[in-house]
Amino acid sequence: MSRRLLSCWSSVKVVAALAAALPATNHAWAADPAALELLDQVFLVVTVNGTGEGEAVLLLRGPRGAVYAPGDALARWRLKPPARAFEREGQAYYSLGAIEGAKITIDETAQTLRLVVPPGRLQPVRLAYEPVDLGPMTPNGSGGFLNYEVVGA
Repeated sequence: MSRRLLSCWSSVKVVAALAAALPATNHAWAADPAALELLDQVFLVVTVNGTGEGEAVLLLRGPRGAVYAPGDALARWRLKPPARAFEREGQAYYSLGAIEGAKITIDETAQTLRLVVPPGRLQPVRLAYEPVDLGPMTPNGSGGFLNYEVVGA
């Protein structure tokens, strides 16, 4: 084989290896401080699976429609966090697009973000029942009821 053909195949192998590694590192760009400055801060009212708190959340929007939410917001929404995308000003941010099976719809005019996730991506809710102490019983006594007729007990 010619030296030029070997060089071409080596380049193809390198490009193929980089392309294969790209999905695993799709948010590595955000670790670059200069790239973090390119993110836009937006306030959106978020609903998760049709339920929401009705309050706006500060999110970050990146290139190609990427949306990043802070870790405390994911906890309020009961979402299992995906792999952390990056940290900004001491706060961990997660890509909503990295949540497996998530469907994101943004309505710019209403400033809302609708997030639909499979039930398996939500944190479990544990309900515990404990008997309630009603206090001491009221003792029986005699009483009466006065209406048009007199009734005594």
